[in-house]
Amino acid sequence: MQCNARVAELPEDSHALERELAVGTMAFLDINPRSGTPTRCRTAIRGWNPGHSVYVDKPSAKSGIMLRHNQPCALRFIRDGVVWGFLSNIRDPAPERADRVLRLGWPLECSHLHLRRFERVRVSIPCSIDFTDGSSVQASIRDISCGGCGLVTDVPLAHGSQFSLTFTLPDGLLVESIGAEVRNVRPISSSECLYGCQFSNLQEYERSGIGLFVVKALTLERGHEKTSARVLLLSNDQRDADTMRVAASGTDYEIVLAQSVVDLFFQMRAFPPRALLIHARQTLLPADEVCRVVKQTPGFDRLPVIVYGNEAALIREAVCATGATLYMEELSDSPVIRSLLNHSIDRSDAEEQAHAEPETMAKGEAQTA
Repeated sequence: MQCNARVAELPEDSHALERELAVGTMAFLDINPRSGTPTRCRTAIRGWNPGHSVYVDKPSAKSGIMLRHNQPCALRFIRDGVVWGFLSNIRDPAPERADRVLRLGWPLECSHLHLRRFERVRVSIPCSIDFTDGSSVQASIRDISCGGCGLVTDVPLAHGSQFSLTFTLPDGLLVESIGAEVRNVRPISSSECLYGCQFSNLQEYERSGIGLFVVKALTLERGHEKTSARVLLLSNDQRDADTMRVAASGTDYEIVLAQSVVDLFFQMRAFPPRALLIHARQTLLPADEVCRVVKQTPGFDRLPVIVYGNEAALIREAVCATGATLYMEELSDSPVIRSLLNHSIDRSDAEEQAHAEPETMAKGEAQTA
């Protein structure tokens, strides 16, 4: 399907992209990439017509992805250790051809980044460790790279132990039964260790998927390097974010707004925050249920959670019973908010240092501001 006809005066980066395209290259197609909750699917490059179109495999019907004409999308792939990506749109969402090839518009510009195999990003991803005897245990991935991951569990693992890992990346990619071997061990508490593991037998789409996630996460993370305390805010009201940013001005706190529960959990796993604020009035999940899920997620059990909103006493009791650190009726004066954040984060740090000791607040005994 490759066409050798060239369009005059293509941008230089378009010529660079054309040189890197190869039929059969595994790629990932993101639908509505700037929506905050994009849908990602695996595909493969099947051809291109420079200046006009790029052809890829159409998502299977089982994926449930609905496509429409001119729908925004992004295509990303890895070639010789370089991540290439570009924004585009879908030209024919329902091709009549038997080959089921999807046509994307040729990009006006593209970008590329060099991928380092051992460059890691900090995450908190639940995973399953599957042993050769058929048994399995749950654990948590605390950092990940294309070559391996840091694994936290209270199950003793010997140096050189081999097993399989199954997990889902925050962007939705399922990585299933990949080989891993323990290369180093570091105790982090009286009951848990951090195991440095090396991946083996990765399929191409898994290696590309992990690599793309790491590059995207590092790019976003480096954009936030100047801040040391990331605070997530779950609210559908932009004014709440504005209030919090005013309150955090002049401090190291960076306020990041999540307007949906889906976006919240992606942000939490991709860039673990220092604190979480939740508006008591939620639509998809009640605030107490969001709090419960957060507190039951490995790696976030000691995350400070502040719920706010002038709601009925029943809601207040419910969120406190699920482990909220504080409840405040409204986002009030800046000094008060900063004091609450400082108190909550300092306390969380103290609990982290005394990891083996009982938590200082019993369930249902949350403070009320």
